[in-house]
Amino acid sequence: MLSLSGVTGRTPAAYYEKDDYYFRQSGTGEVIAGYERTGRHVLNLQGFQALVLERTERITANTRLADDLTFSAPKSVSLLVALDDKHRAEIINAHQEAVQSVVKYMIESGMVQARDSKGNPCAVEKDSVVALRFDHFLSRNLDPQLHSHVLFVNSVIRAEDGKIVSAYLREVYTNKKALGAMYRQELASRLERLGYQIE
Repeated sequence: MLSLSGVTGRTPAAYYEKDDYYFRQSGTGEVIAGYERTGRHVLNLQGFQALVLERTERITANTRLADDLTFSAPKSVSLLVALDDKHRAEIINAHQEAVQSVVKYMIESGMVQARDSKGNPCAVEKDSVVALRFDHFLSRNLDPQLHSHVLFVNSVIRAEDGKIVSAYLREVYTNKKALGAMYRQELASRLERLGYQIE
């Protein structure tokens, strides 16, 4: 399943300080797109906010920092992660690879866009799209739930003039169900290769 929501200036700070939700434990998220832009494979909260500050003077509570794409594994897969000690790492890796595959498709197919001076969708420099993945294993009710939050930073380079502008993810929101189905198919294919039967 794939769900989407916006992340404002208030959201990550509140999670970080109270629930430690996005930038948890090590305080970093894995960069799965935009290595060229960040120069690193992980970003902490300050580094994440610095990317946004490239296009705005300051971060306020209403500043849109990113879009959160949450990829949730089926309940049966989450239970496998919780119960199968022997294959846990392989199952988690299959999930991560499935997420990576969908993110790569979104970027390469041009679904992550910007807007031109007239407000029309336009292309971005693909290597300017920065996405961070945060893997979680429990729901807020503390039930087994393998899921990953992928934050697409709301700062891209517009291809036509090289300006840093806000990202425009309308195509992603419009095709949410199809992208969710792609994730499930990618995950199922990888689990089959591990020897699991898919129904």
